Amino acid sequence: LAAAAEAEGLGPLELDAILLRQARASLYLDRMIAPMLEPSELELRVLLRTQTTPFRDQPFDVVAPALRRWYIGQRLSQALDAYYQNARSRVTVVMIRRR
Repeated sequence: LAAAAEAEGLGPLELDAILLRQARASLYLDRMIAPMLEPSELELRVLLRTQTTPFRDQPFDVVAPALRRWYIGQRLSQALDAYYQNARSRVTVVMIRRR
C-alpha cells in the first residue's frame, strides 16, 4: 500500500484521508443501504430454486444465511455499478501538466 501511494505521489496524510473516506463509505453502505436490500425468506427461496447461485442444489435451511449475504453483495455491486455509470456521464476529467 505504501509503495502504491508513493508511486501515485501521495503523502501519508493523503493516503490516510483516502482510507478514512473508504472506511466511512463502507460503513454507510453496511448500515444504511444494505438493510434496504434485505430480501424476504420467500425471495431467497425463489432465488435458490430458480437462479444460478453458488448454493444451487443445497438445502435452503443450510445455506440461507450465506445466500442472504451473497444476494445483498450482488445487489450492492449492481447499485455501485449503476452509480458509477451515472457519475461517469456527469464528470469531465481535465489533465493538467506539471510545470
